[in-house]
Amino acid sequence: MSSDPRDGYRSVTSRIVVDDVSSQVDFLRHAFGATGTVDSDRPAEIRIGDSLLMISSTGERQAFPAFLYIYVNDADATFERAIEAGATIIEQPIDTPYGDRRAMVSDPFANQAANSSMPLVPIDPVMSTVLPGLTRWCDGAMVDLATRAQQLLDLHHSGTTLVLPTVWDAWSAHAVVAAGFPALTIGSHPLADSRGQGDNEAMSLDDALDGVRRITAAVDVPVSADMESGYNTAATELVERVLDAGAVGINIEDTVHSEQRLRSAAEHADYIGALRSAADAAGVPLVVNARTDVLLGRTEVFDDPLAEAIRRLRACEEAGARCVYPVRAPDAAAVRTLLDELTGPINVIAHPVNGSTAGSLDDLRAMGVHRVSFGPFLQMTLTESITDLVAPWIH
Repeated sequence: MSSDPRDGYRSVTSRIVVDDVSSQVDFLRHAFGATGTVDSDRPAEIRIGDSLLMISSTGERQAFPAFLYIYVNDADATFERAIEAGATIIEQPIDTPYGDRRAMVSDPFANQAANSSMPLVPIDPVMSTVLPGLTRWCDGAMVDLATRAQQLLDLHHSGTTLVLPTVWDAWSAHAVVAAGFPALTIGSHPLADSRGQGDNEAMSLDDALDGVRRITAAVDVPVSADMESGYNTAATELVERVLDAGAVGINIEDTVHSEQRLRSAAEHADYIGALRSAADAAGVPLVVNARTDVLLGRTEVFDDPLAEAIRRLRACEEAGARCVYPVRAPDAAAVRTLLDELTGPINVIAHPVNGSTAGSLDDLRAMGVHRVSFGPFLQMTLTESITDLVAPWIH
């Protein structure tokens, strides 16, 4: 139980350790109007708005940078002042879907700051590209996201088929992990159903990430999250927010639901590449799973759907996808062709009872399929079982 902080402090006070405290404080004064003094015998205590930041010298401790998300009255003007003071541009000012006008800079001392013109209010933590290890609390323990992402990536290259059961809430996630699975996926369809919302981005990104965060906080294994086509969100922001929610894999399809269209092959590959670049910049080997809906034939019909799916997924592999997902490959012959024509792992969807269109789990293993997920089928199967259980009690 924490005690009341001493006067002027909050329960949690940020502290950074830098080589030159005076220069760091001068930068914060110029860019953000920071106030406070530098004393040689103790950490500097600097105030920005209603918040306190402690700054220590490397003479006291090992250097440790930070990501500061600072609310200001004018993000654009603050951004310009920061550049004048020697900062490097990370992100030009943009309007975010969650209400902030945000800009991002790296200061001359390699700390990173984001500023927003929204009033001072509580915010979600934002992940930094300069932290030595992105971390979050999960089930009572601190988790290194880079390590967890590497675990998920390694499972794709273990020499056997990785089965990632698709879950939708903390209860289903607990059940899957208790059964012994080393990782799991979150499906947008079952997640939406569990929340009483619609699939195909009828949920907002905030809603989807709320569901993801609840699941990642409940289990101690790597989690990959289905982010549909990206919710019309820039790649850098989407990666930030997915990592913040605790997921270390991301599934992105080429159906743009808000526009009822299929992305072109180049457009989809560009988005996949931007996601990979953002994850690499964050120092996290995020497992980007590039999905194509060409074989579904819903939004657009092709003369040779399999050839088009291969063309698209090759482009995604070249752009940096760590796994590709030709959803609903029609049969075993199609899966074999995909395996022959593509260089990296592929994902096949399967029903937990009836198997996949390409055969049973043993069949998929024999073919060399790298990864299997359940999509909405696990939830659908349980729904049927629940109906069978309760139906006799109607009368």
